[in-house]
Amino acid sequence: RCPVREAIETKKPISLTSYVFRKEKIVFYKVDVFPIREKTGEVDYYMYIVREIAPVEVDSILKEEKESILKFLEKTSDGVVIIDKDGHILYMNSAAELLLEQKKEELIGKNFGLPLPEQESSEVEYLSSRGKKYIEMKFAEIEWLNKPAYFVLLHDITHIKIKEKRSQKITQDLLKIVKSSISILSVEKLINEISSAIQEVIRCDICLFYVFNKDRKQFKPESAIGLRKNQIPFFRSESFQYKDPFFKELFKKKKPVYLNSSSAKAKKLLRWLKGINTLVFIPFIVRKDPLGLAIAVYKKEKEFVETEIEILEGIASLGSATFENARLYRDVMEKSMELSHNIQTIETMAEIDRAILSMLDQQSILEIVASMISKAISCDSCTITIVDKESKNFIFKAGFGRKHILSKDTTIPFEATNATDVLETERFQYIPDLSKLTEIFPFEKRLLMEGFRSVIRVPIKAKSKVIGVLSLESKKPSEFTPKDLSTLETLSNQVGVALENARLLRENEELFMGTIRAFSKIIDAKSPWTKGHSERVTKYALAIGKEIGLSEEQMKNLEIAGLLHDIGKIGISELILDKPDKLSEEEYSVIKKHPDVGADILLPIKQLKEVIPAIRHHHEHFDGSGYPMGLKGEEIPLLARILAVADAFDAMHSDRPYRRGMSIDEIVQELKRCKGTQFDPKIVDAFLKVLPKLLPN
Repeated sequence: RCPVREAIETKKPISLTSYVFRKEKIVFYKVDVFPIREKTGEVDYYMYIVREIAPVEVDSILKEEKESILKFLEKTSDGVVIIDKDGHILYMNSAAELLLEQKKEELIGKNFGLPLPEQESSEVEYLSSRGKKYIEMKFAEIEWLNKPAYFVLLHDITHIKIKEKRSQKITQDLLKIVKSSISILSVEKLINEISSAIQEVIRCDICLFYVFNKDRKQFKPESAIGLRKNQIPFFRSESFQYKDPFFKELFKKKKPVYLNSSSAKAKKLLRWLKGINTLVFIPFIVRKDPLGLAIAVYKKEKEFVETEIEILEGIASLGSATFENARLYRDVMEKSMELSHNIQTIETMAEIDRAILSMLDQQSILEIVASMISKAISCDSCTITIVDKESKNFIFKAGFGRKHILSKDTTIPFEATNATDVLETERFQYIPDLSKLTEIFPFEKRLLMEGFRSVIRVPIKAKSKVIGVLSLESKKPSEFTPKDLSTLETLSNQVGVALENARLLRENEELFMGTIRAFSKIIDAKSPWTKGHSERVTKYALAIGKEIGLSEEQMKNLEIAGLLHDIGKIGISELILDKPDKLSEEEYSVIKKHPDVGADILLPIKQLKEVIPAIRHHHEHFDGSGYPMGLKGEEIPLLARILAVADAFDAMHSDRPYRRGMSIDEIVQELKRCKGTQFDPKIVDAFLKVLPKLLPN
């Protein structure tokens, strides 16, 4: 109560008792207000006298003016309750009745459960008929009717607490955005977080977020909070043009704008969304560049106070910064990934290049390409076929990823696949989605059944002619990019060069081996008794080499050595070679020279560098008693030790002018007898193991 106001209203002196809380005590005051009148008779001012009542006077006042005090307490807007030291209610005013929703007649003398004071004030959460109430309680010790008691002042602070909690919630949501800016680097996830925060802070029913597409100057739909499932397709199908005057003005002002349902613009926008009343447009912008647009939707009418607009501006400002950080991070990561992929592609291409150009075998080249291609281009399957125009077939050579694995040399008829377009046009072929083909061939139908959707094919050319097709398949539609095509074309060119090199080298090798075989036949033709000798020795030697596990290169050298091992006999007279009697010591010395002569003949040929030692030493003995140098054991080259056994077997098995050929059993016994002396025991054992396979049935 304000005594001055009452004095002004009545224009009479007022005298009353008031109270305040001071250090856990209630202090009563005697208040006297006197109107002061001047000559005019009007009240010009008031004299306001406040006198604290001495503690000794309180009890007397309570006794003398009990009715006056109770009347005063009854009129106060705060709830007042007086309780004894055990919590029993001695008095409560009408305001306390309303606050506690209890009749005082029912509570006087009872313990309502009000907390006894532990400090000057406390807060109580009270469940009323309308929900939770928050009551502030202030306590003061007094004497009531000569007994110690507590004067309890009850004040409804529910609206304050709700406001505080609302403020805390807004702060938490704003901090959530701040935290997102630090911890969330995904643009999509950040947008969802911002949209959720907007919905919670301003309590809208729906929050839509659109991302600005710089190239198209459009706001594209990205996130929708609060939409029903059947509304999502409509949201996804609608974009906003930046050139629209409304949006240009919105981003120029850089402040949120709200429209109600009666606005012409509101009726035009979001026409697919029914039952809306208010739209709030929140621009997200960095410097002068639009980033995105949030639209808060209310189904009921909503009026915004200045504080809410400021909060929205804060969200937009903070959200824009975090959104820009995430977008920049995404751009950096995408460029980093692209650079990393480019480096990986270059390294892979170089690796493939080194691998295929070092190979001479067509099959090995194609298998290497098929096994490594997925490092350069993301794909689920690879197919490499060679073109056979005579039979009108594609011949499968290498690949991976097919459910029904194609075996090597499987044929695919030209009429069974549209890959013939590559053959006819000599250009690449790209099928973004097999399921969209109006006419589908059997091979492509099988691909579709296995789950493949997109296909890219490039021709493999040699001498400007298509000799094969390199094909990649993916289980995703429209998977391949122009960069993938460029990489694939480069790779197909590499393969074409490698296959052409392999063909030329293979032809050179065939020519070389043809020359070697011709020399071998010339040597054997000097005597009717040695016809076919070199080829048979080569056959036996290769069987031994395979048995003991020689490498591919060693086997090749062994083949040449077998064919040319007797080339030194080219200068020996037929009289000596065909002599029916035992050779003289002088004639035998001529024969013993043929290994050195043969080695010297081949010495100028660089390609035979590894072969010459085998030819020079194929008559050395394991115990050192052979010629031309008397080498023994491991000193003798391995290929020479193999030729020694193969040469001896054929010599013993063949007819000579001075004797008939020995039987197989006799030769086997002779080889066993000479193990460790003339022949390497391991080579003899290996030869005897494969001998049954070499003999005619």
